[in-house]
Amino acid sequence: MNGSTFSAGFHPNLLFSFTNSVATLSVDEVVLSGSSGTVSNLGSVALSGGIGNDQDLGGSGLAVGFNNSNTGGVNGNGGTSADQAAADSVTTGLELGIPLYALGNPSGSVEVLAGINGKGFDYWSDQFLPGLAIGTGNLGAGGGKYGPGGGVFNFGSTAGQYLTVPIPATAGESTNPPPILTVNDVNADYATAHVSINEVSNDVVPLRILFSPNASNVVEADVFSNLNRRDHAALDANGDGIEDGILPPDANTIATGDTNNYYEAYAMSPTGIPGQYSLTLYAQKTGVYRLTARFKVAGSTNWIWYSTNAPYTGSIGERRDFGIVVSPKKALGMVLYELAVSNIGAQGTASDGSQRSTFVDLYNGPGSRAYDPISNRFNLNYVTNLGVNWLWLEPVHPIGIEGSINSPYCVKNYFQVSPWLSKANTRAAALQEFQGFVAAADAAGVNVMIDVPFDHTAHDAELDNEGVADFAGAGNPGNWQPTDPIATRVPQFYSATNEYCSRASTPNTIAIAPDRGDFQKWSDVSDVFYGVYDALVCQNPQDNDNYLNNDDWFDYRPSTGSFDYITQNVWKYFADTLLYWLNATGCTHDTPASQTAVGIDGIRADFAEGLPPQCWEYIINKVRSQKWDFVFLAESLNGGAPSYRSSRAFDIVNDSVLYEFRTAATASDYQDIFEVERSNYRQCLMLWNSTSHDVGGYYNDPYMALLRFMVGGTIDGVPHIFYGQEMGTAAGFGFSLYTVSGSEEVPDLFAFNSLQPAVAAGAGNFRTGRLYPLFAAVGRARQFSPALQSANRVFLNPTAPQPNIYAVAKFLTTNGSPNFNDVVFGFVNLAYTNTEQGYFEVNVSQNGTNIFGINPDRIYNVKNIAAYQGTDLNRSSYLLWGSNGIRGSTLLSNGLFVSLNPVPINNAGWTNAPFEAQYLKLFDVTPPATLAAPTTAGPYVIGNIAAFNWLPLNDPQGGVSGYEVVIGTSPGASNVFSGVVQTTSITVTNAYGATLYAQVRAISLAGIPGTFSASSTGVILVDPTWIPVLGMQGKRVLDWNSISGKTYQVWSTTNLNIRFVPIGGSVTANGAVTKFTNYVPDAVRFYRVQILP
Repeated sequence: MNGSTFSAGFHPNLLFSFTNSVATLSVDEVVLSGSSGTVSNLGSVALSGGIGNDQDLGGSGLAVGFNNSNTGGVNGNGGTSADQAAADSVTTGLELGIPLYALGNPSGSVEVLAGINGKGFDYWSDQFLPGLAIGTGNLGAGGGKYGPGGGVFNFGSTAGQYLTVPIPATAGESTNPPPILTVNDVNADYATAHVSINEVSNDVVPLRILFSPNASNVVEADVFSNLNRRDHAALDANGDGIEDGILPPDANTIATGDTNNYYEAYAMSPTGIPGQYSLTLYAQKTGVYRLTARFKVAGSTNWIWYSTNAPYTGSIGERRDFGIVVSPKKALGMVLYELAVSNIGAQGTASDGSQRSTFVDLYNGPGSRAYDPISNRFNLNYVTNLGVNWLWLEPVHPIGIEGSINSPYCVKNYFQVSPWLSKANTRAAALQEFQGFVAAADAAGVNVMIDVPFDHTAHDAELDNEGVADFAGAGNPGNWQPTDPIATRVPQFYSATNEYCSRASTPNTIAIAPDRGDFQKWSDVSDVFYGVYDALVCQNPQDNDNYLNNDDWFDYRPSTGSFDYITQNVWKYFADTLLYWLNATGCTHDTPASQTAVGIDGIRADFAEGLPPQCWEYIINKVRSQKWDFVFLAESLNGGAPSYRSSRAFDIVNDSVLYEFRTAATASDYQDIFEVERSNYRQCLMLWNSTSHDVGGYYNDPYMALLRFMVGGTIDGVPHIFYGQEMGTAAGFGFSLYTVSGSEEVPDLFAFNSLQPAVAAGAGNFRTGRLYPLFAAVGRARQFSPALQSANRVFLNPTAPQPNIYAVAKFLTTNGSPNFNDVVFGFVNLAYTNTEQGYFEVNVSQNGTNIFGINPDRIYNVKNIAAYQGTDLNRSSYLLWGSNGIRGSTLLSNGLFVSLNPVPINNAGWTNAPFEAQYLKLFDVTPPATLAAPTTAGPYVIGNIAAFNWLPLNDPQGGVSGYEVVIGTSPGASNVFSGVVQTTSITVTNAYGATLYAQVRAISLAGIPGTFSASSTGVILVDPTWIPVLGMQGKRVLDWNSISGKTYQVWSTTNLNIRFVPIGGSVTANGAVTKFTNYVPDAVRFYRVQILP
């Protein structure tokens, strides 16, 4: 619109631009001045189905609502008049709410012009407010994107082409802005911080909190949070008989500084800026936490709270808590392999289960099926060699019978293991096999994640001992049994039919899961009632959109939310399920923090959005009190609001990215996917999967799934392998049994299945046989590289168009030298049947220096840490840019060149030019500076031990990993010592009389040695049996302590570098001191005295 002319009297000073990219609505603000303006991005609104809202966009105070689902009243651009009746009935579209304080609290009126531009930003639609004259077509068509002549309009001769919005004197808008709370400079309202720590290493992460109440006469301001207080979740500080993580005490009753409760109030201090207060807290315990603020004003004893959202009020104008997810660092390095225990090693699909695999087969345990490298290859060695360190076990619990379709997600008992997963076909034997498997996985360094559907249970789910304890009452007066059905004993455990915001009252009124009505119900499971919360869908279909709510409230009241002891114990029941499995697998409450590698290690929460966030917070914190590094992964069926809601509690979220992966073809496609995920979920780890147990393999070529694993391996989150992908499974191929879901063939989850077709087809197949080492190379690299695990990234631009190479730079620390801070350039050939190559720009600066630490005066080289090793196990250790490397100035000016091979068509190609991801780890290979020669204490030492010392090298870019030292009996020789030491001194031993010389050179952190120093001066090893001389008179007469009757010989030299020779004859002592006179004329001499036999 550059060059456009407005109507007379319209002088805009503020422009808002809204860009709809399907998943997000991006909002930009331009502050206009004359003919130009300053652009700033206010943030993005996450969209689901074209619908979304944000009531405080990026902390700007702007409220934005968008619903792009209705175009009623719009007749195209043919110049016909709008259908006013249809337009008036439309309740969708774009809504923008601007608080008057954001406009400087103007009086009188505000003038507004609104319009819709073309998709290419090169014309304006004829849809304007106010409307244009009938017959007007699109404006400014034919120009270039953004450029002059494109989208230019001229209203200079059109009077009143703007709206005048009056501001009444009683607009209801406070002249004071609302309270402002930020955490690490992020607006707190419903925002989330994700940080990772290692508790054993005593890691801490600072959270700087700023609070401006924007009120007069403030006398106190507090931060109110349960940060680091997870261990209080299972306690009852107020004595109401309910764990505080289930029902927190009234926040208004908690005094500042009281440390006895689940939440604590921390006094803030003034910052020096009028009305602003600050406090820094430190995240040091894993868990999921909330944070808000409160203040008091003079003359009042009541707290005024930052968070104002409450049940049933809606979020408009309301503020919500800030979320803090403190995850264990080990989640960053997760490489996840999903499997079904009974199918992964199955030898066939016999309906009686006789060919299934059980837990002992997964680790070659007692009674396991014999290992076979072709047909029965899966075990823990297979897992670790694949570069995998986490196993996701699809549900392992007994399956319900009533109304069952044999789905493992239809759980009959959460405290038992399915008898089918044992050789003996009993629950007890299955538990024993499971415990043995977990112990073996612990020993192998493999983490175990179990899959739990807490949203729903089988219709005939059993109480087990936990249910009897929680619901039968004190002393179990009704003699309830662990095998009693929950539905019969406690129907209130479940939601009511057609009324998910109420509880069932009888077994016949229990609702089918889930509450959502926008897809088909799951007929084999009952919906568990957890209480009433903002996103619960009460009735179908009228409330079907409720799942998109983000008001973030929970109704704790028994009268309206049915949150009495029954529902409270439902929370406890499922939290204690996980504690039971921790205890059963060896990680008890008494296990030290440094030894929590034992026991199960995490859960994948099926349909996690089916539980209120407040319940998940309690479950997570209670479990983390026993195992601090337990990891929580949430399944979310959609992106947008449900996934973001899960991201406020979980370490990892599995949203619908696999569908975006399916249509991705170019580098920019993948970049867009990752940018949208980052925009929506910030630092939350996302699961990068190309398929799942709910959908088919989709790709006809298994290398297409591998490509997505390679791409996902470069981004913080969790690379995922679905079992069989490394064997060559594809769309409709690889498993024995498939079912049809829509247009896809899906591996049958409800029968005894097997991978034997993939095994048979892969035997001797040179192409599919390479998949395993290719997956393994990426998995190993991902575990090895902190940079790959890091959130720090820059997508690299090619110097010439190259859509077929995905390119990203990952780095641990901004501007850090690569020898001290891991830097990896990741490249993937997306057109894997062709050779692809190009130069990529690495001259990217931040803080005035190269973001990757590249210095123009240094020399660099790379190793491919994801190199294919099927024919050469050492390929990942080779420097790829020759022995001389590349100077930094060349990299910065020319870019980084890569050439990526296609998938070879014969075996020879896999040896000479294999297809592989290139994860190029950058090294500074500049040789270290030459050191000064080593020194010694003097020209000789008494004894056969000599010490050499040298000054340390300070190289802030290349670093020093050690010092190579050579010591010999002549300058430059190494016949005494040759090796690397970490210190700046060395002590060696040699024969008496030897003269030793040393040289040293530094070795950089990249393993590059410098030039050897000059040789030290020689040091002589003097035999300590020589007699010390007591004194000398006039340089000729010497004396020494002696023993009467012993015989002595005097030796002399004029230079210590010349051998000593005897002087005169031997002398026999006749007393305690013997004197000797030297008659040789030389003025300067060195003497030794030797006792003779």
